Amino acid sequence: MSVDRTLYILFKAIPGEDDDRLVASGRVADGSVVLRPREEVADLISFTALQPPFEAQAVGLTGEGEVVYFFEAVSQREQIPGAGFASENAMKLGRMTKILQIGNRLLALGYGGQVYMRTPSEGWRFLAGPKGSDDGSTNLVYFCAVAHKGRLYFGGTETKRFRSTAEIDAASQAGDGRRLARAILAAKVPDKAVVGAYDGSWSQVDFDHPGTVVEMLEAGKSIEIFTTNGRIVSTPDFQEFNDAFAFGKKKSFWDIKRTEQAILVYFDGTLFRWTGEMEPFEPPLPGVDESFINVSSYAGFLAAFAPHQIYTLDEDDWGEVTYTLS
Repeated sequence: MSVDRTLYILFKAIPGEDDDRLVASGRVADGSVVLRPREEVADLISFTALQPPFEAQAVGLTGEGEVVYFFEAVSQREQIPGAGFASENAMKLGRMTKILQIGNRLLALGYGGQVYMRTPSEGWRFLAGPKGSDDGSTNLVYFCAVAHKGRLYFGGTETKRFRSTAEIDAASQAGDGRRLARAILAAKVPDKAVVGAYDGSWSQVDFDHPGTVVEMLEAGKSIEIFTTNGRIVSTPDFQEFNDAFAFGKKKSFWDIKRTEQAILVYFDGTLFRWTGEMEPFEPPLPGVDESFINVSSYAGFLAAFAPHQIYTLDEDDWGEVTYTLS
């Protein structure tokens, strides 16, 4: 959703190709929207609305570091120099994961600790930092970022490459499936959530949690850190951390969005409002044939998207928006 409440909808461009998208856009009027096909983008892995000072309404990022800007009438593409793995002149650090806006900065994140930044007046530059171990046994991956007290903080995970052991080799040679399964489980090293800080130079935050940091959002005087194991960790300064919430049973968040009123968390078919407590959102999301995919909010306008349905919140009730792809 863009600043002027234009909806951007991503459709599968080719059946069976999960990351190939047809981007269409249109504005809701009288409970309906005519969506105009804009651009087919292969390997689209991240998409977000833009705010001023950027002139484009929205932007998408491919796994190979191609950026697609969507203006009201046209679109424009550019390649981030060095990004991706197989693109021309890539540094081959890995695929990209996320594009997001923080103030007047646009950030692109990826595997191998990739972080690129640009502003409306300056092109993309690589913020060279930690990328994992030199021998390739670990890989640093970023998925989110937040600004706090003059620094940029990047959240993600340190993945560890699987290494065989003597017990695994012996079980495999013996053809003992149960023994092999136990040996593989015993050898697996869990990923470690990481937070990196950047203010012209890099430093690592002492954040001791398993899994992956998937989102970090400002909430009053604190930053809420969301991880893949369904936990919320709150920090006022990235030095002191407090466990604020946990779903338990290794449940994960489906979608997390910041609104003007609160942080919205979508999980297991239910929309919640996070205000320090996990409260069911009122009014609740309507029943649909398939689960909702995500929610989107801008300037008090809230929309929820299912695979074949769109709903917007009108005062105290959800209303379905009929759509046509022209």
